[in-house]
Amino acid sequence: MVCTTEPDHQRPGKTKSRAYPDFAGPPVPAARTLAVDTLGHPETGAPPGTSRRPFTAALPLTAVKVVIDFGIGTSVEADVVDGMVAVGVPANIGWLPEATVHVRARDALNRTVYDGSLRLI
Repeated sequence: MVCTTEPDHQRPGKTKSRAYPDFAGPPVPAARTLAVDTLGHPETGAPPGTSRRPFTAALPLTAVKVVIDFGIGTSVEADVVDGMVAVGVPANIGWLPEATVHVRARDALNRTVYDGSLRLI
């Protein structure tokens, strides 16, 4: 399950929380992409041009840091919390169904616990 807290553009100054169930059945791979909606989409009442598409993934529970390479000369380093990571996707990325990102996750001792490609969407 992925949970988000985001601005509630229907109620200025307030936030709303959403839960996205993960329907992946066994066997579960060591890492996988999780599907979530675009954040700040105009349908939610957000101002036009403010939407961001996140990349979210489930990683090994021992991971604490991850580097996500989007393959366009842009990579992001992020913290992993309870095996989950979420980062904003660069605005100039191509949203093709076959697009992938390279993910390298490390544990607290800087050992690689996952090194591979995941689907972007």
